[in-house]
Amino acid sequence: MDADWRHRNVYLSDIYGPNCDGRVDFDDINPFVLALTGESPYGVQFPNCDWPNADANRDGGIDFDDINPFVACLIAGERP
Repeated sequence: MDADWRHRNVYLSDIYGPNCDGRVDFDDINPFVLALTGESPYGVQFPNCDWPNADANRDGGIDFDDINPFVACLIAGERP
């Protein structure tokens, strides 16, 4: 992993985070994991949130490629 990896790839929603509370913290872990299972299950649990909030690497999909960028964001304790 090169030194610029985190700055290039960590992009959780500029406003909300996976649970739509305006922060990216440990309360986002379960919503993020739920988002990995699909848009429909996420939408049932979080009807006022946008599924793309969990797209941590902003490649247009929520999948296992989002896990490392999401964890980097949690470690940093902030949204990028």
